[in-house]
Amino acid sequence: MLWGRHDAYFDVDEVLAYHRALDRMDAHLFDGGHLLLETHAAECAALLRAFVRDHS
Repeated sequence: MLWGRHDAYFDVDEVLAYHRALDRMDAHLFDGGHLLLETHAAECAALLRAFVRDHS
């Protein structure tokens, strides 16, 4: 999961609840908002590429 800690739509407690419920989930929290792909594109793209590479 890629998540911006300043997201106005999803609270950090929701993200942490997913992390507790899903033992195989990777959570990456950034200092950003809801439009994380616009503000942290390079970092998100690298994580997405690695995820696809590792799970294909």
